[in-house]
Amino acid sequence: MTGQDPVAWLRHAIRQRLYLAQHAIELGNAAEWTELSSGVLVTGPGTENDSWHGTWPMGDSSLTRLMEANDPRDTIARCEAELAILDLCEEAVSRGEQSDGRWHDGRDPDEVERDEALASLAEEMRALVASGYKHWPGWREEGWETA
Repeated sequence: MTGQDPVAWLRHAIRQRLYLAQHAIELGNAAEWTELSSGVLVTGPGTENDSWHGTWPMGDSSLTRLMEANDPRDTIARCEAELAILDLCEEAVSRGEQSDGRWHDGRDPDEVERDEALASLAEEMRALVASGYKHWPGWREEGWETA
């Protein structure tokens, strides 16, 4: 996050992850991966010349179940949800910043207070979404104190 807006960094990280999942499908992998049997992961159909193409005997069921649970379809859905959450948070933070404690512009003081509370909650939500990327290159925890 060196010098970069933390929210912009987070959006970029999510889009990178989304691209990887979409690209895996574009390369011929199935959107849904399944554990065929204990320790054997299937990521796509076999071919005419190789019936085992897309079948990965890894021997470790905990690994293949983890990969199955994080297949491209699941990853795409999670990334889309994270980006939608960030959009909602951005809207709430923007409303809170616009109110800036001012109710003299004709708005009800309770509405201003609500907007500011929602903005604070939205900032916390962004930090929680970001925490899922704390092991990615460029992560800086302190960037989320004021994000």
